[in-house]
Amino acid sequence: MAACFLMIRCSTFSSQDDILDPSLLAINSRDILPIPSIAKFHPDGSREILATSPEAMRYIFYKAGCTDGSPLAGLMEHNWNELSNQETWKGACKSLKYDTVHFKISHPGNLAKYKEFANKTYPLLLKAESSGDVQLFMEALEYEPALPDARLALFRFRVEKKECKKAKRHLIIFLNLSPGFYQKKSLESYYTKTCGKL
Repeated sequence: MAACFLMIRCSTFSSQDDILDPSLLAINSRDILPIPSIAKFHPDGSREILATSPEAMRYIFYKAGCTDGSPLAGLMEHNWNELSNQETWKGACKSLKYDTVHFKISHPGNLAKYKEFANKTYPLLLKAESSGDVQLFMEALEYEPALPDARLALFRFRVEKKECKKAKRHLIIFLNLSPGFYQKKSLESYYTKTCGKL
């Protein structure tokens, strides 16, 4: 059996299995997943976020930062819950506080899906950042719906295009991922000037 990362239960797949496995399709085609399925901010200050792999979790946590708005300084521990299919990550914030994210695994045990972030999603993000092509951000979100940087870029793009319904969705998801974002009020103001009340 192939080695596993971060205590997540793994299984092996043949190349033929990988080709036929429907789980390798985009999990968020046309960005239609309900917002609570992608990211939720709980009253206790923790977040529940959908992710496909440990690499995606790490990327999302660092990009989202801590709930108090400070950057994530480092990861401390993680625990896998077999019953809930969740990986709980605890991190240290630069504000000297601690933060917790409960990551929901989209396809527990699917090694091919775990490789998808490094092989497909991350290269799309790099190309999007270097080229400014928002369609690449959209494509990345189809495979990894809770990407803070993609959500923020697309929010700004949709407001500029006066596509208010789409802009609102991106903003809500972004703020569920990064509730303490230091420019939160300016983002909300930017939206209301073009689109009206949130």
